[in-house]
Amino acid sequence: MMVPKLRLQSHTLHQDDKRTLFHKKTSSVILTIALVVGVALRFHMYLLNRSLWLDTAKLALNIVDKNYVALFGPLEGRSMAPVGFLIASKLIGSAFGYTELSLTLLPFLFGIGALVLFLCLAIDVLGRSDAPLAFIPFALCSTAIYYSGEFKQYSSDLFFSVLILYVTHRVLKEQFTMPWIIIFGIL
Repeated sequence: MMVPKLRLQSHTLHQDDKRTLFHKKTSSVILTIALVVGVALRFHMYLLNRSLWLDTAKLALNIVDKNYVALFGPLEGRSMAPVGFLIASKLIGSAFGYTELSLTLLPFLFGIGALVLFLCLAIDVLGRSDAPLAFIPFALCSTAIYYSGEFKQYSSDLFFSVLILYVTHRVLKEQFTMPWIIIFGIL
């Protein structure tokens, strides 16, 4: 009597292993599709090449008219943006010309970077099987998609917020020593 029961339990465990493997593979496919769709939506928004509006035009004029050192001071037209964003935008504009596409390149790249980082964070925190629950809404977030094609620093804000979450999670998970925590804090 005991032998058939053991076979049944072994068979059940084998079926559970197959379901888990199927679920992980399905989750990987879903995550890949969500990543491709998220990148495509951000790329589409970037390629729309929308004209600058008043606020973004004022910010662009500061980047065009001011030298690198002057970007550390107050901006004209009551514009505000992080200095790193201003310097990087000026570098891109100097290299590729000050067009709408070159000015929105940095927000586009930060939008893609935030997407990839959030995918890593979701997998790390939730596991591959449950990561789609967090990643799909992030990949399809209309606000994040919109600002990936807008000459504003909001995509960089999102990128660095996700980066801080990811690094913090890794530090807590790996229980790094104090020197590593200080290095992460400086970065």
